[in-house]
Amino acid sequence: MCLALVALFLLVPAGPAAGSCVLPPRTSPHAFTGTVVAVSHGGREATVRLPDGGRAVVVGGPPGASATSVDRVYAVGATYEFHPLDATSPFQDNACTATRQLSGPVASTAGGTGADRMPARLPVEQGSLVSWLPVAGVVAIGGLALVVALAVRRRRPAPR
Repeated sequence: MCLALVALFLLVPAGPAAGSCVLPPRTSPHAFTGTVVAVSHGGREATVRLPDGGRAVVVGGPPGASATSVDRVYAVGATYEFHPLDATSPFQDNACTATRQLSGPVASTAGGTGADRMPARLPVEQGSLVSWLPVAGVVAIGGLALVVALAVRRRRPAPR
């Protein structure tokens, strides 16, 4: 049974993974500066006032995803030099880009910014094989305990 679980684990392909950033940080041909006037989604989405008076939205992590190890958190009132991954609002940004804070308050969220923290739990896609591994482990241990109990019972002499 354990051999079957190991074979299953080795044969099923892993899902996609996002690794940590590689140095140096990415600069962008679409770089701009702006001041954050509002944040949402735990500070990961910022509404930015541009120097010309316009507004833009910058998303500091994968759209629609739960927290990741490369999320960037923004502070209201801070001015940033943004280096987004794309050319239009809502701009995509993360801790792997060359975005940097120029002035203003520091983002105050539990755990710090995406560049210096790792989430307490990494997100696992619901229904993926990885989400079933703890259950499979418990079943395997229970099955092994049952096999051992039956083997011990068979070796005992029958009562007379």
